[in-house]
Amino acid sequence: LKVHVSAPHARHLRGAAAKAVLHMVNEALTNARRHTTATAVTVLLDVNGTDVVLRVRNDHEQSDKLPADFVPRSLTERAAEFGGDVTVHHEPNLTEIVITLPLLGVVR
Repeated sequence: LKVHVSAPHARHLRGAAAKAVLHMVNEALTNARRHTTATAVTVLLDVNGTDVVLRVRNDHEQSDKLPADFVPRSLTERAAEFGGDVTVHHEPNLTEIVITLPLLGVVR
């Protein structure tokens, strides 16, 4: 699995916040490897004034049929621990999981 990571603002995360995000990235990559046919994954991390936003995109072959809807239970449960949420978006050639965590929720 080829992984590309972009995290220009990650230097602002330390301690528990960094640990929570690292755990979620690991889980998302494990899910992509186990449950998809993706050969590449892009991880985008952004930290703004109020939220930590983690986007994990995995490619798949373009077709008329989009992958079945799913909710990554482990990621959803972990995000909820920090007051965050998870959404999944499908496009013809990629699936994107967006994890949004309130900054105050991950900096304890």
